[in-house]
Amino acid sequence: MGGSDLGSIASHPRVEVAALCDVDAGRLAKAHQEHSLAETFGDFREMLAEMGDSIDAVVVSTPDHTHAPAAMSALNLNKPV
Repeated sequence: MGGSDLGSIASHPRVEVAALCDVDAGRLAKAHQEHSLAETFGDFREMLAEMGDSIDAVVVSTPDHTHAPAAMSALNLNKPV
């Protein structure tokens, strides 16, 4: 699902993919090949801590049981999710 969401969002001409996060290193590497300027992370908490001031919005494409913690962490930084 993450790859599909990323493709849809990145297709908008005003979207710049600033960061990518995935616990699966292979999927992260594949996404990074297509968005080489993006910073990469294996943990959303590290991504938000490091990139929180320089990102405008967050897209969470995780399984249902992990969606809420990632989304709430971004919302607590006042980021649209």
